[in-house]
Amino acid sequence: MPEGDELLRLALSRPRDALAEADRLIAGGAGPRLQSVAYQARAIVVRDGGRFRDAIRHLRQALRLAQASGDGERVTDVQATLGVTLAMAGRTAEGLAALDAAVASSSGPAAGRALLRRASHLATMGRREQALADLNRAIPLLHRAGDLVWEARARSHRFGVFVNFGEVGRAERDLAVAERLFTAAGQELELAFTVHNRADLAVLAGDLPAALAYLDEAESRYDRLGAYISDLVFDRCKVLIAAGLANEALAMADAGVARLPGRTADKAELLFAAARAAQAAARPEDAAARARAARDLFRAQHREWWAARADFILVQSRYDAGRRDARTRTAAARIADRLDDLHAEEAAAAHMLAGRLATAAGHLAAADRHLARAARLGRRGPAYGLAAGWLARALRARARGDTSAALTACRRGLAAAAAHQQRLGAVELRVHAARHGTELAAMGQRHAVAHNNPGMLLRWSEHWRAGALARTAPPQPDDHELTADLTALRRVMSRLDTARAAGAATGPLEQERRRLEATIRSRTRRAAAAGRHQAAGRAQPAGRRAGAAEGRVRAGGQGEAMAGGQGEAMAGGCGEAMAGGRGEAGAGRPADEVLGRLDGRLLVELVEVDGVLHAVTGRGGRARLHAVGAAAAAAREVELARFLLRRLARGRVPGGAEELLRRAGERLQAAVLGPVAAELDGRPVVIVPPGPLHAVPWGMLPGLREVDWCVVPSAALWLRARELPPQPRRRTVIVVGPGLAGTRAEAKRIAAGYRRPVILDGDAATAVRVLDAVDGAATAHIAAHGVFRPDNPLFSSLRLADGTLTVYDFGRLRRAPRRLILSSCESGLAAAMPGDELLGMISVLVPLGTTSLLASVGPVNDAATGPLMVDLHASLRSGATFGAALAHVRARADGDPVALATAMAFVALGE
Repeated sequence: MPEGDELLRLALSRPRDALAEADRLIAGGAGPRLQSVAYQARAIVVRDGGRFRDAIRHLRQALRLAQASGDGERVTDVQATLGVTLAMAGRTAEGLAALDAAVASSSGPAAGRALLRRASHLATMGRREQALADLNRAIPLLHRAGDLVWEARARSHRFGVFVNFGEVGRAERDLAVAERLFTAAGQELELAFTVHNRADLAVLAGDLPAALAYLDEAESRYDRLGAYISDLVFDRCKVLIAAGLANEALAMADAGVARLPGRTADKAELLFAAARAAQAAARPEDAAARARAARDLFRAQHREWWAARADFILVQSRYDAGRRDARTRTAAARIADRLDDLHAEEAAAAHMLAGRLATAAGHLAAADRHLARAARLGRRGPAYGLAAGWLARALRARARGDTSAALTACRRGLAAAAAHQQRLGAVELRVHAARHGTELAAMGQRHAVAHNNPGMLLRWSEHWRAGALARTAPPQPDDHELTADLTALRRVMSRLDTARAAGAATGPLEQERRRLEATIRSRTRRAAAAGRHQAAGRAQPAGRRAGAAEGRVRAGGQGEAMAGGQGEAMAGGCGEAMAGGRGEAGAGRPADEVLGRLDGRLLVELVEVDGVLHAVTGRGGRARLHAVGAAAAAAREVELARFLLRRLARGRVPGGAEELLRRAGERLQAAVLGPVAAELDGRPVVIVPPGPLHAVPWGMLPGLREVDWCVVPSAALWLRARELPPQPRRRTVIVVGPGLAGTRAEAKRIAAGYRRPVILDGDAATAVRVLDAVDGAATAHIAAHGVFRPDNPLFSSLRLADGTLTVYDFGRLRRAPRRLILSSCESGLAAAMPGDELLGMISVLVPLGTTSLLASVGPVNDAATGPLMVDLHASLRSGATFGAALAHVRARADGDPVALATAMAFVALGE
């Protein structure tokens, strides 16, 4: 029967069992000492579940029983737990007074325990030096007494403090000792804390996939033990923000806030996390509202370190909302110095903001001071943040008028950002990581435009385009759990389709869909690139310092609060793909090389700089620069053009439809090409648009209607694709999904032109069979209904016999088809991300080896698509490129507005 300390240990090992045993002791009328322990154990469990009022009531009863028992150590122990609980409930001054009294009245091991609890509270308040002093006193006391579980707890807390000081080697040593001691003692919940803490080391190392994996494992352990740890939400939000998934982090933080009652310490911190997420999501008003609420709670709790961090978000939100006045400038300078004094992780960003504002106001001495400090602080940050340090250097050099130094800093920053991007395994993370270099690339682009230098603009643009489409790591071993989840999602989507068709309720199925999608996203994001260390802390040698971080402590010792951190980078992986990536376009594949190997083609690279669309054209080794017009106007014309194509695809043919198409094409051409149209002379064209113009139906443009053209994410990718050796295998696969009237007949006509093609239609066109057939194929043709998911493009799908085939499914291929034709609505769409990155079918297929992709940027008419595809394959078999084959089918569609609109909706992506 668990008694005394064993019951208290059980509260932090198996909380549900501890609660049951405490209730049994209370109901059984045990003596005052044992009842005191029972009430204390019950308080710990309910407190860690967020019920602070009940926990405080139980602890006051435990204190009365301890005093009645005459056991002085028991009184001190309960008093210390009460102090921690009061602090967690937001009553920080009262909690600290109780902890001070507990420390003053204790000696020996009891003093070690009381010191540990006070250190926990001090660390939560941001008073880390005092917390470290208490822990340095506590650990020897506990070790000498053989109190191994409490020593482990103290080391876990000191781990958090060391992380915040950037002392990674010392933090690792404490965590390893704590893990060993907790394992020996069977402390399951506290062992889960050590797994959670591993995520901090992964973030310090810049290994976001590993951090997500540790957090997922910790959450699984917490769930098995029936424990809700709000710090898990805080830390997951931190990683999601670092990964560029700010909107998801905001939703998660807001849900966490709603779950917590009252004005507790945890609630204040989750409000702060929500504020940071809203700021990262470019929602300054939402960020300010949450930061203000967090700051008010922090101040009420006497947590000035945290309150100062919330104040910075308020100042940053003013700036983001366009308020660049003297008040904002003064507040930014003041909070930057304050955060610097407090060693807060936001100090570098605060100095950067103060430097920007001072520069804009012409206060160059102040700007230089702030930007110099931001650059120095940025040098110690995590891998994903190192680019910010270089940006500070670039801004400082530009303010001094040193253009050469500014551009050098931009190049160094882009290299740091590219190194981080290449280390991320999941394509979603790689795509979002592009934001770290966007401003650096823009600074170089802006300089090139100002000097009317087309070669320079091409170099800067190519240097930071399509890095997420670079060579991937060699395929990972099959993830059977991911495969099972994708299969389950396919079944749920089929049942949803059936239920909707029947007008039945879909609530439970929608809930299961959301659960499965969340699980699939989680599994995919934490996939690590090959060759990396999976133990997140190995990147830092013992004793080396890294950037300061969150200031939270996560450990046991009665559930006292938590911690987080940041740091440096790890190694990456490689593999074959459509083309290279970051660094290849810039350093490895100079723009001059691309210009010299166009073989008579016209290169048109479109670049948006400060809201204006510019074009670099190249042919015969020479480049020209053109100002096209407002990027917003181009985006509007794209939407109008796509709207017209959608109407025609649905059979809504107005009078004079071909004339409407002609006029829409002329307006679109003027908006996206402007003066470049004069250089179109019927020869092949390679088009490199920015991300927001990826959905242009280029076949509508009069100058491109009869031309062989292709659209590529970057010129370097196009060149790399052309250099790939011929594929030894020539397998052709033709797939027909359900619900496409007449498509089977068209598929047979397509297949007749190929030698022993693989044909999958009807019930044979299942996801497993299709994926197996297209893996490594030379050419694959998939005709199926398609859905583009703008909320999460990687769940965009094609409908097969057994349900949906998502982009995530294609990501399981060992080698994507070299040439892929997707005869499907909106199969060529992708979400535009910072850095002109794309998230969609192309972002998964290209790194896996697809060099040519034919897909649509809008709905297509099923009846018109079949004959079009027959003609297209006839051209391909004669040796035509995708672009030339599309020009052929557009010409044959003249006179039929629906067929012509269908042909215009398809684009040739890649080589």
